[in-house]
Amino acid sequence: MDVSFIMFKVLKGCDQGQTRRLVKPIIAVMVSRHKLYSLIPEPQKSL
Repeated sequence: MDVSFIMFKVLKGCDQGQTRRLVKPIIAVMVSRHKLYSLIPEPQKSL
């Protein structure tokens, strides 16, 4: 998944209020996903 492209489209296509509303959940998902990945042992990360 190309996160930077999604962020670029979100930031370019929305006004400030909408952008903030969309970016917060995206960041939350990224953070929770990062926490999950750090819990998963190395071999399973490549799935």
